[in-house]
Amino acid sequence: LGSLFWFFISFSSTFFFFYVYIAGTVQDLFEATIQAGLADRMFRLLVMKPLQTEKLEGLEVKSLSGGELQRVAIVICLGTPAQVYLIDEPSAGLDCEQRITVAQVIKRWVVSHSGKTAFVIEHDFVMASAMSDRIVVYTGQPGIECTATTPVGLVEGNTF
Repeated sequence: LGSLFWFFISFSSTFFFFYVYIAGTVQDLFEATIQAGLADRMFRLLVMKPLQTEKLEGLEVKSLSGGELQRVAIVICLGTPAQVYLIDEPSAGLDCEQRITVAQVIKRWVVSHSGKTAFVIEHDFVMASAMSDRIVVYTGQPGIECTATTPVGLVEGNTF
């Protein structure tokens, strides 16, 4: 048995959502999804090494914990070339140390190395502040109404 993964891919202005059934190891999954990233020395150094994926590569995907799956998903996301990355709750399932590492990896790879933009939806303000230049704070009633602030610096945006 394998594992079911949900992927989001954007081509120009068209968005595709699809499910992929994965049977095999993490290495098999990486080879099927991010071949260019695997061949890129900087990607391996700035993304894969800090996220410690070398320890996971020989494991069966179906045997991974939630935090391990989250790290694998982040590697696949960042290994997929894009102009803008939309990342929802990258800290889910991660311990405190891994959250900071993921924040640093996203900022270092997407912004500093690739010169791209990342929109990150995050409820952990510490993690958000570790990777953000500016934030947008939403207020309102979930599922009913919402108001967004204009992008502001971290100090002005910290209303908590």
